[in-house]
Amino acid sequence: MGTSQKRLQSVLKDMPYESIQDFIAILQPTFSLESFKRFGDPNNLTPGLRRFWIKKTAKGIDLAAAELKEFSGSNRDEDTLIQDILEFAQQYDTNAKLQAYVRRRVKEGQSARSTYERQKIKDVDTFVKKRIAYPTRRHL
Repeated sequence: MGTSQKRLQSVLKDMPYESIQDFIAILQPTFSLESFKRFGDPNNLTPGLRRFWIKKTAKGIDLAAAELKEFSGSNRDEDTLIQDILEFAQQYDTNAKLQAYVRRRVKEGQSARSTYERQKIKDVDTFVKKRIAYPTRRHL
């Protein structure tokens, strides 16, 4: 595993898991060329796709879809998951593109968490002001 992949893996812990694409980015399932030709369109085979997603010793896309279904808890059928994996791999066919996707999703997750935390702090401040700092008989 290269340095960029190690960095990518360390960042994944802050990523929100809201879509099947997020789970594909986490698992980064590799698959064999034969499997790609069987389930995908060989005309869509790019050098980046071949380098990043296709490995000689990898399992088939159907097994990767089963693993993805188990890992994500998705209720989609495996044929749909196979197509999701192929579309994601074709869209993010290089490590740099995948890292950009993950960075964007992590920032979105951190932003959402920050908004939640700000609201939570605001709620706590309101509670403290209304119930603790200025108690009334009704609240005691």
